[in-house]
Amino acid sequence: MRYVLASAAIIIALAAALGFQREYAASLTVRDTEFRVIEKLAEAAPTAPRSWRGIRNVMLACYDTQMSIALQFQPVDRRSAVHANCAGTANSILSSAPTTSAAHLVLAASAAYFEDSGFSMHLAHAQATAPREGWLVARRHALGAGKYTLLDATGRALWAKDTGVLLEERWGQLVVADTFVAQTDMRQIIEALVETLPNEDQRRFVALVREKTLARQAY
Repeated sequence: MRYVLASAAIIIALAAALGFQREYAASLTVRDTEFRVIEKLAEAAPTAPRSWRGIRNVMLACYDTQMSIALQFQPVDRRSAVHANCAGTANSILSSAPTTSAAHLVLAASAAYFEDSGFSMHLAHAQATAPREGWLVARRHALGAGKYTLLDATGRALWAKDTGVLLEERWGQLVVADTFVAQTDMRQIIEALVETLPNEDQRRFVALVREKTLARQAY
């Protein structure tokens, strides 16, 4: 019995060490300067962590890199590699944890980049698995607004739903106001959603838009 217990303890220790190594490798990939992270993600798919915190960090780093201005200045092959590698890790995560919303969001960003017909589907899965989690709602709003023409009718309805969630609170209105000021092609669509708000919320949104417009003009 003593030998059995000792063997079990060794196995548990090895498993813990391997798990730590996996989490550590994933952490190293996404903890670096912005351009170095781009280089790493272009070289290989990041390790899929096992912990929720690790998964969140890696998927968030992937998504924010996919959407970064810095990536837009990279050669086409590097941009494509980042999207493909992040999508590969997202698919790996979803194979064992299908309700991981951040992984669905990474797939949506990749599909948008490649103008894949699955864009709306991935965005819908991202919403279904975390309909009101603020940091994810804000990112879905931004992604959908930036690639609105790629969304099908269902995708546009879901985007409007996410935008409605943001408009419920001041911090969310700030996000939508940013979109309104920066993307003139989205103004009419956003106006239609704001018109459904109580008058007080409409006035607050208009004030935020004015502030952001003046700030942009000053800059």
